Amino acid sequence: MTTIDAGPAAQRGRAPSADRIPVPARQRRPGLAALAIVLILGGAALSGYLVITSGQKQDAIVLAREVPIGQPITAADLTTQPMSVPHGLGVIPASQLSEVIARSYRAATTLKARTILTTNMLLPGALVPGPDYAAVGIFVPDGQFPADGISRGDAVKVLYTPSGNATEPNQAGVPAALPAGSTLIDQAYVASAQRTTGSSSGMVLTVVVPNRDLRAGPQNNLAYVTVANAQHAISVVRLPRDVAPQTGGGP
Repeated sequence: MTTIDAGPAAQRGRAPSADRIPVPARQRRPGLAALAIVLILGGAALSGYLVITSGQKQDAIVLAREVPIGQPITAADLTTQPMSVPHGLGVIPASQLSEVIARSYRAATTLKARTILTTNMLLPGALVPGPDYAAVGIFVPDGQFPADGISRGDAVKVLYTPSGNATEPNQAGVPAALPAGSTLIDQAYVASAQRTTGSSSGMVLTVVVPNRDLRAGPQNNLAYVTVANAQHAISVVRLPRDVAPQTGGGP
């Protein structure tokens, strides 16, 4: 008798399995992979740049105190401070501080203390004096002006403060009718201020006043100012910063 070999599957008692469906190979897309790498590297570079630039600081000009609209911006009004300065805002670097002071700019609006100074906050300096205004030079002895001095741009009141014998009749041309402490100029703009030393120690000021304030009268008169100046009998009082005497050249 011939024996038929049923094969391994028959010997294990189960039918042979059907053929499996072949799985297609995964498609590769090298272009997308390269793009992903570029985006990753670009994002990393941008992040690094932002971190580096955000830490870079430069000195900028900052307001040390409030400056009312129209008032001159002086050296005492400004300081410098290191900070991260945004681009495109017209921030004025500290290297231009001396130029800003020399150009005698005025405030285009009220500038608050600690404000970063930008170009749109500045107005050109006024022409001093303007029409119908006069520039008058006066000497103010030590002790007859504020202890911290007088600066360009200050508003001052000019007083007649003679020594004890200067109020006698006909003394130096000043009549007794003008008592000590009289106001010679009610409001004046200081166009320049300079310290003096030596036998006549004090300050020489150039003040700008309207011609009408130098009219003939019992007190506001150019002759009285001239005589009081020759006597070294002038004192000045600094007026509040919101007082803005006219100079004929603008606010």
